[in-house]
Amino acid sequence: MDRIARSVESRDYSVREVSERSASPLRRVLFRPTLKNIFSLASPEERAICSDDGTGHSLDTIELSNVLQTAVEVLDQPLDLLGMDACLMSNLEVAYQAQPYVRYVVASEENEPNDGWPYDAVLKKLVNEPGLAASELAAHIVTAYISSYVERNYTGPVTQSALDLSSINALTSPLDNLAEALINHMSEASREIWIAQRNSARFWHNTLWDIAHFSEELEKLATDEAVRAAAQGVQEALKPGSDSFVIAESHNGDKVKRCGGVTVYLLPPLMDISRYYADLSYAQNHRWLEMLHAYHAA
Repeated sequence: MDRIARSVESRDYSVREVSERSASPLRRVLFRPTLKNIFSLASPEERAICSDDGTGHSLDTIELSNVLQTAVEVLDQPLDLLGMDACLMSNLEVAYQAQPYVRYVVASEENEPNDGWPYDAVLKKLVNEPGLAASELAAHIVTAYISSYVERNYTGPVTQSALDLSSINALTSPLDNLAEALINHMSEASREIWIAQRNSARFWHNTLWDIAHFSEELEKLATDEAVRAAAQGVQEALKPGSDSFVIAESHNGDKVKRCGGVTVYLLPPLMDISRYYADLSYAQNHRWLEMLHAYHAA
């Protein structure tokens, strides 16, 4: 690893970093180009990527959509339900990347506890009701997941959401309206965004913010009527229901008590916007990245 890191002139590299990576699952990486790609990232923080415990390889958001596309081509139909028993995956950017290939997603905004999903409760429902609609199974998983931690008196925060990806535009459109309103009033709005961020639920080193909670806090602070109205529209779009984008949502714990089920990338100005964010379909097709650049510039 040390030779590979030095060969690509890894930025801010130190022997301590390679010692830590050698003790991690990355020690099992088989292919030199994988390590070169990792050590070529801009900083040690960006290089600390999620890796598979068995192989050391990672799966990013775009690769996930490529895998889903291949699965759909093999099956000749979309996946009914993508269950993501993983951390931080109830995220707008992930859902948007998956939506051409998947009908429903069930995932968590927060880091999941090590026990993950209660598969006995999830699969028992499906065995007993094999004709269960995918939407009903998705909603059941949300309830079963939270109940499994409440019943064992787990004290940490837990979240779970079921999303109908056919209705994703019901959220992206109001978010575009909010982005536009913020861009048009960024000289005043930048401070309001910053305070709203500090007052609302966030995850993974202050990179992902709960959209509903952030919009609620922003509405309280906004001095511009267009920003207030757009923030209200986003909250309305996130209300759970059988015909909504969020068909079911549940949570437990003080940290997440005002969460609405979905996060978005909302990096504070003191951090650099990821150079990879612009590669995502959501960033390319909507106005959130434009708003982020305006926010950071202000």
